[in-house]
Amino acid sequence: MPLCKLTGIILRYADYREVDRILTLFSREKGKIAISARGCRRQNNPISGSCQLFAYSEIVAFENRGRYTINTADLCEAFYPIREDIDRFTCASFVTTLCDFLIGDDEQSEEMFTLLYHTLSFLSYTDIDPLDMAICFAVRALRISGYMPVLSYCVKCRTRVTAQKTVRFAPDLGGSVCDSCSSESITVSALALEAMRRMSQLADKDIRKVKLPETVRKELLNLLRAYSMCTFDNISRVFDIIQHEK
Repeated sequence: MPLCKLTGIILRYADYREVDRILTLFSREKGKIAISARGCRRQNNPISGSCQLFAYSEIVAFENRGRYTINTADLCEAFYPIREDIDRFTCASFVTTLCDFLIGDDEQSEEMFTLLYHTLSFLSYTDIDPLDMAICFAVRALRISGYMPVLSYCVKCRTRVTAQKTVRFAPDLGGSVCDSCSSESITVSALALEAMRRMSQLADKDIRKVKLPETVRKELLNLLRAYSMCTFDNISRVFDIIQHEK
C-alpha cells in the first residue's frame, strides 16, 4: 500500500476493539479524514501521544482506497496546558467540535486549519479568557465557512443599522434587521455587533488580543447559538459544550 505524509490535529476519536482507535484527523494535506491507529492504547506504544484529543502531529500513513492507517507518528504539540484547566479544556472541546461540524469529510481548508492551530496555541499558552477565545473562533469559523451573518445593514430592506445603539437580529433571516422590519428577532447592542465584525476580520496572530466585556460575551453567545440553530441542523450539541460557562 502507498504511504502518505500528513500534518494534522485530532478533532475526536473512538476507541475500537481492545487497543485500537479510529481518529478524526483534520489534516493540511487531505482535509478531514478518519484514520485507524492500531495498537495505540497499548502501554508505551510510540504513536500513543499522537492519538490524543487536540494532538498536533506529523504522520506517515498507509492509504488504501481512501482508508488510512497510521504507520508512524511524531507528536509536534500536545497542548498539555489545555488538559490541566477545566475552562480551557471545555472551550478547546467546543472549538474542535465546531470545526468537526463545519468541515465536511475530505474537505480541505488551510485557513480553518491555521485558525484552529492558533486557537489551541493561545488557549494553551496565553492568559486570554477561554470563552473569549471560543467566541472568536466561532465567529471566524463561520466567516471562513461562508456562513457569516449580515451585521451592517438590514437583511430585508438593506438600511444601514451600525449607527443605532441597539440592533434587532433575526436568526432565521441570517442577520440584522431595522426597527421597521423586525419581527421574530432578538435585541443586540451595537457594541456586541461591532465586536463580532472586528473579530471576523482579525489576523490569526491578533486573536489573542480579544477581551470582551461580560455583557457582550453573553450577548454574543446567545446570538451565535440562536443563529447557528437556525442555520444548521443538530448544532445545539456543539453549543451545549460551553453553555455552563455563561
